[in-house]
Amino acid sequence: MSDTPSPTPYPGIDLSKRLQREFTFTTQRAGTKLTLRIEHPSWTYRNWGLQIGVSIDDGGKTRHNSTGARRPDLPFEQATIGDALALFESVRVVPCRTCGAPAFDPATSITNRAGECESCFLQRIARDFERKMLPPRILELKGEIQRAQEHKAKGFTHRLLAVIHPQAGGDDYFVEFFSKTEPTQAAIEKLLRKRGSAVLNDYALTHLDNLQTILQEALAKAEADKVAFAAEKATARKDAAKATRAAKKAIGKASKKP
Repeated sequence: MSDTPSPTPYPGIDLSKRLQREFTFTTQRAGTKLTLRIEHPSWTYRNWGLQIGVSIDDGGKTRHNSTGARRPDLPFEQATIGDALALFESVRVVPCRTCGAPAFDPATSITNRAGECESCFLQRIARDFERKMLPPRILELKGEIQRAQEHKAKGFTHRLLAVIHPQAGGDDYFVEFFSKTEPTQAAIEKLLRKRGSAVLNDYALTHLDNLQTILQEALAKAEADKVAFAAEKATARKDAAKATRAAKKAIGKASKKP
């Protein structure tokens, strides 16, 4: 019988050594480079326990993706390098549920990404925000179109949309002006100065003919997005119902087995 010790998965690393704040470790796992770091709550929050951060580097295919894992039962002062690496090994990487890129398994890490990679997660958040803001955006566009039509009927030719940056401080705000001739830069600056703006070049001047075209195109796109969002919602509802039926069917079959 050989007394040769088993090879360690971390050659050259003393796993029994006390863990230091600056400890890091990088390895390849399933074709993905993962990096471990020690998170500051480990030593800054009393009774927090050991917490690590883990980052995915997939060669720039997706946005930076990080997660964490924690052992609240293990004080940082008592943790070893082996403890940190064991926690690191517990964090699993799975294919993104949307695109298949590397993502963190939510069952083994601290994350609100729900099995998505960072790129897909951020795109979904942006899409959800866009969906939420669409109804007020449509109302806003319709209001702008109506104002442009009313002012054009009265002989106005240009709209000036400016941002007022108050010299006295406070929040910036938009103001809208209509004119019957194209105002000069000097006239615009005088108007903004009179309004108390510290910035005199933050504005857009548009002929009403061009403005109406721009607004109508924006409204058409917003209305099309509204239809697309409704279709996405309907599809998601059908997929969820299908998954529920499949789960109930599987449970029913399992309950009939002896």
